[in-house]
Amino acid sequence: MHDHKPYLVHYIISFVVRSGYRHDQLWDKPALRRTTPLHYAASSYSFEWHSLVHELFQIYNRYDDNYDDKSGLTHLHVACIYGCEEAVEKFLEFGQDSNCIWRKTGESPMHLALACDHATITRLLLENRADPNLAHTQGMTALHIISQKKYDND
Repeated sequence: MHDHKPYLVHYIISFVVRSGYRHDQLWDKPALRRTTPLHYAASSYSFEWHSLVHELFQIYNRYDDNYDDKSGLTHLHVACIYGCEEAVEKFLEFGQDSNCIWRKTGESPMHLALACDHATITRLLLENRADPNLAHTQGMTALHIISQKKYDND
């Protein structure tokens, strides 16, 4: 996805979503350890891909399944990075682990939500037993991440 023009990829994904296609709709239990288009879009860390990630969650809409790539990045992590509140809520409703760790970085969903300024998602995670004392590979906890941000208290 990285070599393509975002508008062209977005156009194709939008068409697929409008057609009603849903991934793994024919199988009971898919193989969860594989890189999906959601992982590719998320790895771009680009604003251009933001709406594409939201659309891809319409295709990968099985929240009882939490796909992960070889680095340990899960669809729940992606939802936390891109502010997909509805997806995070559904993952948690289906019992996904609010403390699952992205092996590559040691980050939990809460670390990612805080780093990306998604307060509502952070609240959802806390309400679902996310541990604010977990530290990622650089030793930072949720409090460290919050203290590094500049917030307007007015």
